[in-house]
Amino acid sequence: MPVYKAFILNKEISVNYEENEKIKLVEAIKSINSKLDSYNNHNGKISDNKMLCFLAIKLQAELFDIK
Repeated sequence: MPVYKAFILNKEISVNYEENEKIKLVEAIKSINSKLDSYNNHNGKISDNKMLCFLAIKLQAELFDIK
């Protein structure tokens, strides 16, 4: 299984993926980074974990809206 090395919040993350899912994975990571960039982290006062939690909540709410 291939491994894709992504950077989220300036940290390298290795992700295993199915060969036919690479494009979807790359687009998802770009989308996550774009959404994280849109948050103002108050000059580092909000931890990376809280930023990821805020993003997870926002994305889950968007999924509920789609349903």
